[in-house]
Amino acid sequence: MVSKHENPRILLLGGALEHQKVTNKLASINSILEQEKEYLKNAVAKIEAQRPHVLLVEKSVPMYAQQLLAKDISLVLNVKRSLLERISRCTGAKIASSIDNITSARLGQCQAFWIERVAESLAPKDSNRKSIKTLMFFDGCPRRLGCTVLLRGTSYEELRKVKLALQFAVFAAYQLSLETSYLADEGATLPKTPSDLPVRPLEKHMN
Repeated sequence: MVSKHENPRILLLGGALEHQKVTNKLASINSILEQEKEYLKNAVAKIEAQRPHVLLVEKSVPMYAQQLLAKDISLVLNVKRSLLERISRCTGAKIASSIDNITSARLGQCQAFWIERVAESLAPKDSNRKSIKTLMFFDGCPRRLGCTVLLRGTSYEELRKVKLALQFAVFAAYQLSLETSYLADEGATLPKTPSDLPVRPLEKHMN
């Protein structure tokens, strides 16, 4: 699978790519397998007809379909719905509810997409043990649509504290933006602080 694309076309698929079996109907195993293979062939053909470079699926994709899919298409499975919605907002892609609606789905774009694997500690008690986490990067999306903050460090506990502080800071900045917009709509202005006010030393205030 290709792990890096320049100016990729991004296709988002909700749910799973699987054949819906008919219940309460007798059939041989061979006929069911043939029906499933034929369905997956048609599904892969519909996907490739959209000419995507990156395909993100909310749930699973059968191994047979993965083998049929063109090798130059980056396939990512089991993507959380909330993450799909964020990628949809930032790239302009529309999430296809099923493979039947994929022909009318709008593909998204960004300047670059790549996959990077980083090692991280599992927990403070297991500082010597490392796990490999796979990160996806969608670079070059319009800034007004959103962004991602990547925190790195050596201490798991410190990163947790920094993440919590950052969440509060983002929340405060967002609320300030809303309040400023509201005051501007109402014609109100914030008082200006004179720049020539004397600054008293901190020690005098404490005394």
